[in-house]
Amino acid sequence: MRQFVFKVFFFCVWLLALDFTFVFTHVYFYPKDYQIINEEKLKVFDSPPKKVLILGDSFASDGFMVQQSDQFNFGVYHSTPFDYYHFLKDYLLDSQLNRVVLNLNTLMFTKDAKVSKYYPSFVPSFNYYIESSNKNDFLKFFFQSYRYPISLKYFVKKWVLNQEMAQTRNIVSVQNGYIEFYDTIEETTSYSFNTIFNSQQIEHFQKIQSLLDAHDVELSLTRTPAFFQGEDSIRFEHDFSHLCSELNLTSGDVLDCNDLPFDREDFLNQTHLNSRGALKFSDCIFAKLALDPR
Repeated sequence: MRQFVFKVFFFCVWLLALDFTFVFTHVYFYPKDYQIINEEKLKVFDSPPKKVLILGDSFASDGFMVQQSDQFNFGVYHSTPFDYYHFLKDYLLDSQLNRVVLNLNTLMFTKDAKVSKYYPSFVPSFNYYIESSNKNDFLKFFFQSYRYPISLKYFVKKWVLNQEMAQTRNIVSVQNGYIEFYDTIEETTSYSFNTIFNSQQIEHFQKIQSLLDAHDVELSLTRTPAFFQGEDSIRFEHDFSHLCSELNLTSGDVLDCNDLPFDREDFLNQTHLNSRGALKFSDCIFAKLALDPR
């Protein structure tokens, strides 16, 4: 019996060590462009307090070209309303914030309401999870099956093939949380988003509304454009309307710039703007928000 217990114990230790190696590889050996993106986002914790924060996932990160020093693009790849709520709870304790611009899409509402495991540099360090009231979520960082495919790819490239991770974006400059790049990816895919919304993400969106209201901070909702056509475009718009219904929003509650003539050269891929498109979108959306983009 004792031998069996030891075998189980060492097997668990081995699994934890393997998973930690995946985590370490994923975090510290990102493609260079992702490392630059994460380093730029972390500046929000060290820079002077902002009056305007852009929040959202990668759609927001690539879509809002921010040049005013009192504004910051804190769109973080693969993040969710859960992340934004817990970030804002801390950020609002000592800030001059008067507006949050939250960019919505269906994807962010389909993910589990857990700490931001996919890109853990959403916060400065693991100490955030250990010291916050959300202590138990630190343990959930490990053994997340949806993270394994890309973590395994990084692991094999780094430790087996000894290759550098390929960059998606050739970065020109970084400023106020925005990453300037002009790449386009020619390959196209059909629309296939998951639209089973997570009730906890919807709940955390509502918590964000209440939190900002309690601190007298204005919340503006936006959506960035996408480059779907035909039936894919119809489904994309239908699913966003479904999300708005789940959030008790009308189409007028969410600002967009879909009346502008965006073309393929404005996009990195079908859902992410490059800087050519971000300039168009940002000038349009900041005008609607009555904010100075430059």
